[in-house]
Amino acid sequence: MSHPAAGALMDILYLPTIQYFAHWAASSSVILEQCAPYTKGTWRNRCAVATADGSLVLSVPLLSGKYLQPLREVKIAYHEPWQRTHWRSIHDAYRKSPFFDFYTEPLEAWYRQQPEYLVEWNTGLLRILLKALRLPVAFETTESYVPDAPENYRDLRDAFAFKPRLQRPDPLYRDVRYVQVFEDRLGFLPNLSILDLLFCTGPEAASILRRSVITDN
Repeated sequence: MSHPAAGALMDILYLPTIQYFAHWAASSSVILEQCAPYTKGTWRNRCAVATADGSLVLSVPLLSGKYLQPLREVKIAYHEPWQRTHWRSIHDAYRKSPFFDFYTEPLEAWYRQQPEYLVEWNTGLLRILLKALRLPVAFETTESYVPDAPENYRDLRDAFAFKPRLQRPDPLYRDVRYVQVFEDRLGFLPNLSILDLLFCTGPEAASILRRSVITDN
């Protein structure tokens, strides 16, 4: 098995999965794609958290006309108090987790903001999460769409599909188990939003991410 490439070309997702951040942690640099056409059925405006009743998908509502727009032009809809609903769901799911109180302040503050564009919303959360995870990985965003990743970059665009039938095989990723809030009643739920790993394992999260990507010894 070969080492992951030095860099990764990735989509800008909403509170991305553990798999997404595992590849981020294994990369020396990241380019975030903001110019590809928006398509339905992705994690760009969705995330999954663990509740007492199982996995819950949270969706950011978007203004109409988004289909096939460049992602950076897609606007968020604020006709409903979705931020309050999302944060309440996150709070209820993880308030009893060991590290929820330690990381909650900047995240809760961000949920009171109302950026116009989806990429602003997602990128703001990414910055908060990278700081919490202590991942010193630099990133930049694309200024135009390019069909192929630069040399020495893995093209991970569309690699983390929301719909199972669209998911691509990922031979470098493996689920690493950790103790979850509702594991005693639900069993282990793999590859949820990074929030699950962060709130449940705290400072150990980055180490778990690095162990989740297979490399040569």
